[in-house]
Amino acid sequence: MTSPAPPAPSSAFLEFRPPAEDDMPHLLALQTEASIMRYYGGVQDRANIARRLQLAMEHERRFGYGLWSLYERNTGEFFGIGGVIHYDFDFEAELVEPVVCLKLEAQGRGYGRRILELLHVWCRDAGLLHRAVCRVEIGNRRMLALMDSYKGHPSSPVVRCHSMADARYTFYRAGKEAPDTPADVP
Repeated sequence: MTSPAPPAPSSAFLEFRPPAEDDMPHLLALQTEASIMRYYGGVQDRANIARRLQLAMEHERRFGYGLWSLYERNTGEFFGIGGVIHYDFDFEAELVEPVVCLKLEAQGRGYGRRILELLHVWCRDAGLLHRAVCRVEIGNRRMLALMDSYKGHPSSPVVRCHSMADARYTFYRAGKEAPDTPADVP
């Protein structure tokens, strides 16, 4: 890490905590729920969830940021996960990706949009915005519509990156115009 990362995002409603072993029961509940995981690689088994938690903790240790556990400030209840990681936890990757996965009760209520906006600002403040890429599973129409709604947004514009598209994902980059070059492909 060349310079310290800014503090984790914050809101009046949510606390962004570094990942910890204590999150495992919450992650198991989140990532074994088929209706939540249908656009996040499918239901995960305990071993893969544990492996990814270890990767999240190592990412936080190495880079000073990562995939934070989200907790409601007033109740202390687990809300989901959200953060910015090197693409697919490849610690050597140049690209970083914002990730948001919320518990079922939190979906469709505008929280994902607000968290994405906080992550966009965090990436800008961390100097990572030019390296950020969002990937959305093609079948996730609600998230595709949300991402497309940011085209031309005054403070958080994103555009589709057609050169990065594949059979499973649609990709987005920050900015008013997509740097559509082969170097963008992960």
